[in-house]
Amino acid sequence: MKYWYYKTAQDTIYIVKANQDYDVLFKGDCIGTFDDPQQAVENLVSGHTILAAYGDLSTFDIPEEIEAWQQGR
Repeated sequence: MKYWYYKTAQDTIYIVKANQDYDVLFKGDCIGTFDDPQQAVENLVSGHTILAAYGDLSTFDIPEEIEAWQQGR
């Protein structure tokens, strides 16, 4: 399974390949599904992903390019 992750002060955000899409996981919850990993990152840094329990994820100082994230397999 291909995935990317970025450690924030609050917790690690994962982007995980799930079938033909990519799921964004935070604190064990799927918080969005996207066509490609860069689209997921753009959604996170643009302020479109706001969680009641954690606030606006764009304030977490997330890198804007997927290449800046760690990659796992």
